[in-house]
Amino acid sequence: MTNPKNDPDHVNELTGKERGIWRISTLDSIYYFDLDLGTVTRVRGVNAPPTVNDRTRPLRAIETLTVGHQGRWTMLPDEGDDNMDFYWASTSRVEQIDRITRNQLPGASGVNENAKDPSAPEPDLSARERTFLTTHSGLSDPFEATLEDYERLTEEELQRTAATLMSVSEVAALLSVDEDLLREKMENPDRVGLIMHTEQFDLRQSDGPPLTPLEWLADGGDPKAVWDILTEEIQW
Repeated sequence: MTNPKNDPDHVNELTGKERGIWRISTLDSIYYFDLDLGTVTRVRGVNAPPTVNDRTRPLRAIETLTVGHQGRWTMLPDEGDDNMDFYWASTSRVEQIDRITRNQLPGASGVNENAKDPSAPEPDLSARERTFLTTHSGLSDPFEATLEDYERLTEEELQRTAATLMSVSEVAALLSVDEDLLREKMENPDRVGLIMHTEQFDLRQSDGPPLTPLEWLADGGDPKAVWDILTEEIQW
């Protein structure tokens, strides 16, 4: 087996100071870091829940990204979005970190420009990656898909998943607040169920791992911290 210390294309850690394009394989999903452009893209796995990060976002800072541990980093919101300071990402265990080339990026921003040219080669992916994307991407042809296709698919999946989770009225009752007030304060109340089931970096006991709002409340955490996350839109 290749020793990562002696192989610059397979490393044990990223800090954000590197250059190039990197594929981060976790237990549940794959993340693509373009450190030349300063972006990160999530391609969720079949058993991973959808999040608002299932798209290309500007990378703000990497907090920790090491093989064998959870990855955590922050991303900047879209230009003109004054309601959000930044987004958090917290992953399952990182399994592998590999340097790749730009034509190995599947269906991400600035990646599949070859899709407009039928004579251009398809992305140089392994057979396992091609099978995974074809089977689980939800797109008829993920290798010809554009960023807009992925964003549309993600939004549809978010709405389907949110509809099966907690309602605004259930969350309001849990927090002992008025349902109408919670709807008024939230930017997107339809996603309240997703937020309640997603780990939040600001919800941690001492130096423990990030908790979901439900775990935080079950662990005796202050409900006001959950209210702040729901109403200030600092989640994810």
